[in-house]
Parts: sequence; structure tokens; C-alpha cells
Amino acid sequence: MAKTEKDTRFPTPKPLVKHGPARVIAMCNQKGGVGKTTTTINLAAALAEYGRKVLLIDFDPQGALTAGMGFHTHEGNTIYELMKGSITDTRSTILQTQVKNLDLIPANIDLSAAEMELVNAISRERILAGLIRQVADDYDVVIIDCQPSLGLLTVNALTAAHGVIIPLATEFFALRGVAILEGIIGKVRALLNPTLNLDGILATMYDPRTLHSHEVLERVRERYGDKNGRFTLYAPVGCDSCNGGYRGRLGLHELMIGTDRVKELIQERARVANLLSVALEEGMRTLRQDGIEKVMAGLTDLKQVRKVCIR
Repeated sequence: MAKTEKDTRFPTPKPLVKHGPARVIAMCNQKGGVGKTTTTINLAAALAEYGRKVLLIDFDPQGALTAGMGFHTHEGNTIYELMKGSITDTRSTILQTQVKNLDLIPANIDLSAAEMELVNAISRERILAGLIRQVADDYDVVIIDCQPSLGLLTVNALTAAHGVIIPLATEFFALRGVAILEGIIGKVRALLNPTLNLDGILATMYDPRTLHSHEVLERVRERYGDKNGRFTLYAPVGCDSCNGGYRGRLGLHELMIGTDRVKELIQERARVANLLSVALEEGMRTLRQDGIEKVMAGLTDLKQVRKVCIR
């Protein structure tokens, strides 16, 4: 009798009774050419095929998502007009694609000017979140295709999102950038969007024929999951002596490295937000990051970490 292979497919989503409110997902990586737009299109099409109403937001001035969905990037209103406020009705920019249940807010090169124009705007980091709220009840999923940078537009996307998916090309330089992106996600979570969640890291452009791809994928699994790419979270079992909890104490530590850039900002009495941003880029480990790593190692649980990390 032939051996039956284990079915590793995701279960088929159940039909929905009604649509909305939408879960917002930011497809984000500051490195270009890692498959963000391709992943966005395929994920959205798959969700739409299963009856989910999906809104795509092209948030990249290159307009690759808009072109990929079959639209000309210089026709009609785009996300740029919404961001700068010349148009206030989000629905007026939505385009219906040829795929049922799949809509698009387009973008073009004009969006590249938005970061400069919004520098002095009130609540500039929350503009996109307000625009999405107008249509959130009409959709089940909103996917934001971010530009390959960590500027104001990306911060807007992270502030508006419930979760982040990081497409990661299985090559060394793409792997290095994930640590920097983790720091930015931690900063946004601490200052702007405490509910932001890292939904996962998606390995792309994997070539099973090369040793390099295998090594990078193994590094990702070692850092973020087990050999099957899954996370295991632990809870305390306890005993009669410790009353169902932990025995002893475990420290969570926040370490800011005193690099030249950090020292310079301290001497200049820089704003806390600017100092934190540079410190994260220079390798600072936040209290929350240290706590999550100890959770993944089975040394504590999320409930205990949340007691300490109040932000």
C-alpha cells in the first residue's frame, strides 16, 4: 500500500454570512525586489476566490500593483489625492478589477511627493488609517502594498494595519533588513499602534537547488520558528509549592547601545521619538522584544510579559 503524504494545505475558509469589518494587512519590506507586489496580488486573488471582499491599496509610487491589476497609472484619482486631502471620499478612488470581490485604490509616481507635502500635517502618521475607516465595513480584508522604504508612507501603513506580512527573498541581504524592520514595527507599536501584530515572514524566490536558499531559510526558521516554521508558545503548569505559577524570577532587559549617533543626539537634547528611532536602527533591543524572545524560548509567557511591557 502506498504511503499517503501528509496534507499540508490550509483548510478551506468557511463561507461568510456578511462582510466586514476588514482586517488590514501591510505587505512590508524596505528592500525592493523581494516579491511584495506579486505576493499581494496572489494573496488577494486567493481570498477573493473564497468569497472574501478584498481591497488592495497601492502605496508604492512605482505603481506596480496598479499596473499588475491592468490599470494605467495616470488615469483618474489615486491614493495620492486622498493622502494630501484634495479628495476626502475614499470610495471615489476605488476601482473594480476584473476579479470578482477584488477592488483597488491605485497609485502613481505622484505619491512620491506625499512624504514632503505631509511633513507638517496634523496627525500625519494616521491619515491612511482614517481613509481606510471609511470603507472598512465594506470589505473583509484590506491589503496595503508598501513601498520599499521606511519613510512616512510606510509608517502610515503600519499605523493603519492590524498585522504585517514580511515577504523575504531567500538571500542574505534581504535577511539583514528584517532586523531593522522589526525595530520600526516595535517603534510603531509602542508609539502609534499598540495592536500591530507580525502576522508572519513569507519566504519568496526560494530555489531548492541552491545551498544559499537553504541556509537563509534555515536562519529564518531558527530565528522565528521551529523546523516546520511554526511557533510554540508555553504556559506555566505550576505545582503545589508555587501555586500554579513560576518558581523564581526572570529579568526582561532593555538595552540602548551608546553608539556615536546616539551620543550625539543625547548631547543635542533631541526629541525622544528621534532618539528612539536612531537607537532601534543602531541595534537597541526593547523590553518587549526581549520579552517576546524569552516567550519563544519557553522561559515565560505573554501574560507575564504584558505585565511589564505596559506600552
